[in-house]
Amino acid sequence: PRLGVRGEEIGEERELPLDIGRQAYRLYHSLLQFTPELSLAEFLVKQPQHRAIARRVWTLGNKAMGDIQMNVLHKESLPMHLLRCKLA
Repeated sequence: PRLGVRGEEIGEERELPLDIGRQAYRLYHSLLQFTPELSLAEFLVKQPQHRAIARRVWTLGNKAMGDIQMNVLHKESLPMHLLRCKLA
């Protein structure tokens, strides 16, 4: 991750989302609006905006350390904090 203003630099189309927690929260609350009998595939046909986070939760949800456990959107969060985690 880099600090900067979005939309002013080339490569924006390749950026990865950093708001994983917020996306998971929105997915969870969207799922609550549907019946439990609905399959995930049927849900995603109706709510395609959740495809990326559903895939991430599906593949990493059962791993204790599948994702970095910090709020990278916090105003005091710095890229250095993620780097420390990766190097540890």
